[in-house]
Amino acid sequence: MAKLPIIPFLLASAFCLPAYAESERTIDGSRIVLKDVSDGYDEGELASLDLGPAPPPGSSRLLSRVEVEEQLRAAGDDAKSLRMPSALRVKSAAKRWSTEELREAVTPRLMAALPPGLTFKAAKLSRPLVTSPSVTVGAAHFPKFPKRTGELTLTASVDMQQDGATVLRVPVTVVVVISEAATRPAANKGARVNLVIEHGPARVTALATALSDTELGAVGLFRVSTTQRVLRARLLSADSAQVVQ
Repeated sequence: MAKLPIIPFLLASAFCLPAYAESERTIDGSRIVLKDVSDGYDEGELASLDLGPAPPPGSSRLLSRVEVEEQLRAAGDDAKSLRMPSALRVKSAAKRWSTEELREAVTPRLMAALPPGLTFKAAKLSRPLVTSPSVTVGAAHFPKFPKRTGELTLTASVDMQQDGATVLRVPVTVVVVISEAATRPAANKGARVNLVIEHGPARVTALATALSDTELGAVGLFRVSTTQRVLRARLLSADSAQVVQ
């Protein structure tokens, strides 16, 4: 039996492959948008057409051309400008934070958010973190702490933000020292406080008296000096509170 030439056979087989083969795009965002997957929509309103959530950092998601065409038609486009293979693997870029890198990044935020009367001593993270490269460190949050002096270990949290939204909160073990001043309420019963009252665009203030010991950030009762009316307000500082409904 005569042997078929191998090279011509392989060449012929190559031309039988589908017109589109799966390819890959790496993105850095919390959502997949049209311009991420097609060069035909680099500008204009449709460029930011939301195609769904991005995969977690370092992982990927397979996106079909048919799926994108359906979303384009739903948006009123004929999809003729779509330059995309039949299947596209969308991968999210990843940044790996060591525990030391993360500790250095969150410490300034922790110190800025430290409640009055507390002194920062140390911070520790238990494990590294993988995020998108565009994630930034946001605000820190402290839990309520016991009203006793001395050293205390507690768990705070720090926001990690992307595209203006918090995508996760990182727990941080923090060691602080509580002073005598921190054990006392921010406003004692009988303290004089300026109440801020907002009604639409109008903003007025009124002098009031705290009817009980009130912690910073807590809602308490205050009696307005001029009218004797009792209002609920959130304590913003030792001498000011915002009226709440």
